[in-house]
Amino acid sequence: MKPKRERGHLLRALLVSSLVHLVLLLFLVKPLHLKEQPYRTLTVSLLETRIPEPPSPTPQPQSAQLLEKERPKAVEQPKPREIPKPEEPKRPELPRPVQKPIKPEPPKEEQRQLLAKSEPRPTAEEVDLERQRLEAIKEIERRIRERQIEAQSPQEPKGAAFDLYLSQLQERIRSFWVIPEGLLREDVKAIIRVRIDPQGRLLSAELEKSSGDKVFDRSALQAVKKAEPFPPPPGGQTMEVGLVFRP
Repeated sequence: MKPKRERGHLLRALLVSSLVHLVLLLFLVKPLHLKEQPYRTLTVSLLETRIPEPPSPTPQPQSAQLLEKERPKAVEQPKPREIPKPEEPKRPELPRPVQKPIKPEPPKEEQRQLLAKSEPRPTAEEVDLERQRLEAIKEIERRIRERQIEAQSPQEPKGAAFDLYLSQLQERIRSFWVIPEGLLREDVKAIIRVRIDPQGRLLSAELEKSSGDKVFDRSALQAVKKAEPFPPPPGGQTMEVGLVFRP
C-alpha cells in the first residue's frame, strides 16, 4: 500500500493531465461560426412580371401494365404424393436423476472485515481534487455544446421553389406600390432590406440605399409595409431579401 503523500501527488498529476487534454480538445475543435442568412437582391419595377408556372408532371409509362397483361399464366403441375415415413420404435423412458439441493456457504465475516480494513478511505484532499476534475470536465463539455448550437443555422433554400417565391414576393409588393407621376424617372433607384419570418410576417424594413428623393423612398417603404403578410418562405425559415425599387 502506497503512502498518503504519494497517492496525493498521483491524484494531482492525474487532475493536471486530464485538464490539459480537455483544454487541448476544446481548442482543437474546429471553430464554428454562424452562417449569414440568405440575402438575395430582387428588383421591384412598375413593369408587370410573370410568375413562372410549375412544370407539368410527365405521364408515367404504361409498359409495365401491358407486360402484366401479356404475361402467360403458369401451368400448375400435379403435386407429388407424400410417402408415409415408417414409425420409429419408442425408446423406454429412463428415470431422471434427482439432484440434491446445494446449500449455499455462509458468508465469511472474517474475510469481509479484512477486505474492509485493507481498502484505504479517500482523504478530504483527494475528494476535493476529484470534485475539481469533474467540474472542469463539465465546464468544457458545456462550452463545446454552446459552440455547436451557435453554429446551427438554416440552409439557404435553392431550386425552382425559391425562384417561384421571389417572383410571388415581387408581384405582391409591386401591386401595392404607388408613386407620383413626376417621379417616374429611369435614373431613380432605392434599395430596401427586408426580413420575413417563417409565417410571412414582416420583421423589419430598412432603407439600405436612398434614391436621393424622400418621396420616392417613402413610397417604396409604404409598399413593403402594405404588402404584409407575405407568402411563407420555402423551407420554414426567416428570409432576408434586398428589394431594388426603380420605375
